[in-house]
Amino acid sequence: MFQSLGRANSCVLNLEKTSNDHPVHISCGGEHTAVITENGRLLVFGGNSCCQLGLGFKPAAIKPASVKAFKSEKVKLAACGKDHTIVCTWWGSVYGAGSNHMGQLGLGHCNNTSSFQPLHQFCDHTPIKMLSAGCHTSAALTGLTSFEWHFNQLFLCKATEPSHHANIMSSLLKPL
Repeated sequence: MFQSLGRANSCVLNLEKTSNDHPVHISCGGEHTAVITENGRLLVFGGNSCCQLGLGFKPAAIKPASVKAFKSEKVKLAACGKDHTIVCTWWGSVYGAGSNHMGQLGLGHCNNTSSFQPLHQFCDHTPIKMLSAGCHTSAALTGLTSFEWHFNQLFLCKATEPSHHANIMSSLLKPL
């Protein structure tokens, strides 16, 4: 199912050998990857040094593992940062897992999390159309509003026209 690709910890997922639940979205972080399938399953694999896979204190996953926390909810979006992951479900709930030492999960504290925790302050702004994660930041786009959070601060930017969405997200993700 996997083949080495340049580095010892790199791999190639052979999609032909997976189930009939085909991948529709992928996000890659510093050392981990999240895949969303057409049935809304969240599969994660790669490094887990900061629990960014949301699977608890387990070692790195060399092949995709389904995140059981979302068994009752279908995942819509996922974004992997350097060592954290944020996801949004079709119900509009937003969750984060992994490194939070810079407040990049938006939980109101700087403690890392080993499993996906709800980000209640973003669940009221549904529907979320896009998620993005950087080294120590996370961002969400909803309607004409975009949010960025890091250092346990929430930054808000509103566009006056829908065509400004792409410009907002690209400006939010520039290095600080």
